[in-house]
Amino acid sequence: MRVETSFELIEQIPDDCIAVSESGIRSAAELAKLRAAGFNAFLVGTRLMLSSDPAAALSELLAASAQGT
Repeated sequence: MRVETSFELIEQIPDDCIAVSESGIRSAAELAKLRAAGFNAFLVGTRLMLSSDPAAALSELLAASAQGT
């Protein structure tokens, strides 16, 4: 589970495909960097599974990334 793998692979994803980052996303800052790199979708399962309140963790992640933090 390394978010770096997504950055290593983004150049190999054709422009007409939806780019999905699926590993190691832990923070809104990482999510924002992935968006800037060209990713369109994200799997954040580990972050949610490790949280005692998955709904709050997702809300926090999305709110912070929407603010650019």
